[in-house]
Amino acid sequence: MWIPKASIRWALLAGVMPALVFFSAPLVITYDSAHYLQYLPILRGDAPVETWDVGRGAGFPIWLLVVVTFLGPGPTAALVASSACACVVAAAIYVIVNHALGTSSAQRWVPWVAACTIFDPTSFGYFHTFLTEYLAATFFTVGVAVVAWVYQRADLKPRQRFVVDIAIGLLTVAAYHVKQPYVAASLLPLLVAMSLERNASAILKWGQSLLTSIVLLAASIVVWNAFLPTTGKAGNSKRMTGALVANNLAATCIRGATGVFRDTDSNIDVWR
Repeated sequence: MWIPKASIRWALLAGVMPALVFFSAPLVITYDSAHYLQYLPILRGDAPVETWDVGRGAGFPIWLLVVVTFLGPGPTAALVASSACACVVAAAIYVIVNHALGTSSAQRWVPWVAACTIFDPTSFGYFHTFLTEYLAATFFTVGVAVVAWVYQRADLKPRQRFVVDIAIGLLTVAAYHVKQPYVAASLLPLLVAMSLERNASAILKWGQSLLTSIVLLAASIVVWNAFLPTTGKAGNSKRMTGALVANNLAATCIRGATGVFRDTDSNIDVWR
């Protein structure tokens, strides 16, 4: 296994810390958070696809649907999901520090690096806010970790390198469809790795990784743009205030502790 047992132990420790502390603070739901919740009835088939606002990507609503499906409805489930992402970030930080300093140094430093990163007020706040930023942090640290791991392994076989390239490409696609600027999460580490190489063959391999990501990203954009007209959308964004839960919060029914929101205009459960 490419990660030593000691590495796994420290990664789990650094991941459990934020998972435990996370529940000391509540989830913050903002105006934009409510807009994302508007997409759940569409993905569940309770609202017509024509009501999809193309001003937002499909990535985060799909992530929310996965969270609701497997963890249940309400703010607690969303907080569990964000804390799980924090654990992934902590583990990725260990991989990065391990490859930068070596295993022995990483064992000493990674708990502090992870703690300072996760519990930094800005990071802690975003991981407790119902927005896309915590996914951006997850994408970026995972992207850097994967590139750092590959950078230390010039002996990867072509088939192994191809699998890694596809994985990085899929990360790029996922990041883009959450929010377009997040493509930097994987493309920027690839460019940095390429700039650090002095061997033409190694540079060519990183170029292949970059090209794979660009091709997969372009294909996903073509598919998404082809799909939108079939829903009756012309590709323009129309923010319908009456459909946003945030603007109806005063008239919205919050059912007990389950965190179920009902859009009183359409009479549809938005978060259930």
